[in-house]
Amino acid sequence: MKKSKIKPNQGLLLVSEPFLADSYFKRSVVLLSEHDASGTLGFILNKPTDVNINDAVEDFPDFKSLLYFGGPVETDTLFYIHTIGTKLEGAKKL
Repeated sequence: MKKSKIKPNQGLLLVSEPFLADSYFKRSVVLLSEHDASGTLGFILNKPTDVNINDAVEDFPDFKSLLYFGGPVETDTLFYIHTIGTKLEGAKKL
């Protein structure tokens, strides 16, 4: 089978290899949101936790949404995917 020459880029989905042993990315589907010379940032789409955002973030507006498992980097940071465009300060289009 010929290997693909697709390069990582914003908006691509990465699907882990079936037997990947890494505990963070095992059986993960990741949406790449940034990929450049300074690094790569992606969101794991298929690993929800049992924690609601209102239980994790103090004084967050009432919003019923589960948090999803993230990776090993920046564990004290919250990112989210939304569909309301630039109504949120600092939003970036994917």
